[in-house]
Amino acid sequence: MLTPPLLAIVALLSGAPDLTHRTPAQLVQMLAGPNADAAEIRLGETHATSLHALTAGLRDKNKHVRYRCADLLYRIGDSKAGPALIAALKDPDENARIKCLDALSLITYVPATRFIFRMMADPSPQVREFAALSLNGMPDGTRYLLRAAKSPSSIMRAAVFKTYDPDIEALPAIKKLFDDPSPSVRAAAVDAQTFQNVASEEAVIEKVSDPAPEVRAATAPQLSATNAPWADPYLIR
Repeated sequence: MLTPPLLAIVALLSGAPDLTHRTPAQLVQMLAGPNADAAEIRLGETHATSLHALTAGLRDKNKHVRYRCADLLYRIGDSKAGPALIAALKDPDENARIKCLDALSLITYVPATRFIFRMMADPSPQVREFAALSLNGMPDGTRYLLRAAKSPSSIMRAAVFKTYDPDIEALPAIKKLFDDPSPSVRAAAVDAQTFQNVASEEAVIEKVSDPAPEVRAATAPQLSATNAPWADPYLIR
């Protein structure tokens, strides 16, 4: 094993900065600078003693520091970071929010489930998508997916279709959304990966003549993707 003095010599010979004597808090501050990659490696190597500094870094003024701390916590996968990751779901930077969702799902931090559910109404479409995907990995995720399917918010109902391979228990509620009063929800329904698993041929054909242009536009690619003979008469060539 290389001792700190030997590590310093190796760093000097390789041209990399010697970070062996930097505190975790100092390393976190370096995540926004030119030696960010080296600081990140060092924080990963010392994660057992760096966890507090990384969770504190989620509140840093610099968005790059916050994102890289969230990314490191995702890769470390320590459930003790759960409460700090939940708090960081309010981060103004959508990339940081997404990485926090990833981390919470990876460590299966059950107390976070209701907070992940709320993120399905986030202003960012990308965050809503990751929130729906994150629910898949939670033990109680299906119950919250059902709540989203019945939400008064059309944004949240549409986000249901960003989940992947939903539990069979959720399929009846998802099927109902194909006839949702909101065109954006119906368009999300036919545009989703879940479409092929929950919709009948009749449901696909019905959306070809949907009164909303955005729904009709979302239907054509799905019909093309089926490669089924019954779809041919309905395709616009």
